[in-house]
Amino acid sequence: LSLLLSLAISVSGFAQENLSANVFTGLFFPFNDFTATDYEGYKPNLGVGAGIGYNFGNAFRLRGDLLYGSINGNNEVSYYQTNIFEPSLSGELNLLGLFNNDGGVKLNLQGGTGFSIYHGSLYDRTTGARLNESPPRSDKSVSTNAFVSYGANIGIPLSNHLELNLGYLN
Repeated sequence: LSLLLSLAISVSGFAQENLSANVFTGLFFPFNDFTATDYEGYKPNLGVGAGIGYNFGNAFRLRGDLLYGSINGNNEVSYYQTNIFEPSLSGELNLLGLFNNDGGVKLNLQGGTGFSIYHGSLYDRTTGARLNESPPRSDKSVSTNAFVSYGANIGIPLSNHLELNLGYLN
């Protein structure tokens, strides 16, 4: 399972100098076990998440995030539905924070790792009958896959303790 989360929008609140919390949303573009070139009906789906972070100085933040989303698509014969839960741990480097400490706009690079936990089903469009599952019920109830994430965002301060981030995460 591979997911692309892009056009991410997040809001971070800083409870004190070092501790932060964030909520975010973004678009999933599906690439999964059932996706094939004939699934013309796939579309971006909304993912939501929340996390906490700890700032080490002005330039680096360690963050843990939980993301939930659902992806789906269809062709003339069938459609699929996949639910995803992703815990992750990542580092965020503020490139502008390396050079100054004015608390203004941030340019962040982000990288980390985590697990995708998902279950997908393939259905017949006419009857609604389940055609396939990933993973099959005989194996286990969910699949887990490790992933490496990377991306960038721009942080725009809204106040001393709140900022809006716009960016891309893969």
